Amino acid sequence: KIALVMKDYDINKSGAERYLAGIVSEMAKEGVSVDLIAARFKGRIPDGVVKRPVKALMKSSILKPITFNWAVQRLLKKLHYDIVYGLTQIYPQDVYRAGGGVEHSWYKIKYPRWWMRIINYIRPRIAVRLYMENQIFKSSNFRMIITNSLFCKYQILANYKILPENITVIYNGVDKTRF
Repeated sequence: KIALVMKDYDINKSGAERYLAGIVSEMAKEGVSVDLIAARFKGRIPDGVVKRPVKALMKSSILKPITFNWAVQRLLKKLHYDIVYGLTQIYPQDVYRAGGGVEHSWYKIKYPRWWMRIINYIRPRIAVRLYMENQIFKSSNFRMIITNSLFCKYQILANYKILPENITVIYNGVDKTRF
């Protein structure tokens, strides 16, 4: 039994949302027992997939990641899953898919001077995002990390003490019937 976790399930979006919609659909076709955990759902969920909504403060950029994580963890304590597969910032989880890079790396690019980073790191929104990322990449909070590129993998290795063998690169597939 697998739990797939994402803040938003939206079949009309691209990126991680599109990836999630694809794997949910394929897992359902294969008869895998899947629960989809999200705060918001847009679009049809495949037959056989269980929709598990959680409540979080989705309007607040500061509280959204924290309240979503708390809500997911409360739900996970009530239910048993063989694998918790996160496609968003939650912890702990079994498998984390890091598809958009690492916050620490992006802030180093955005704020090249160390003093600029310090000033921005204390901004509540950024502080929360960095806190969540730091928690996710603690070795006790994951079993495997999946990235969609070597670039992402190298960002994680450069910023966190993670063994390279704990990160697997799986490139995004192409739906040949659609493209």
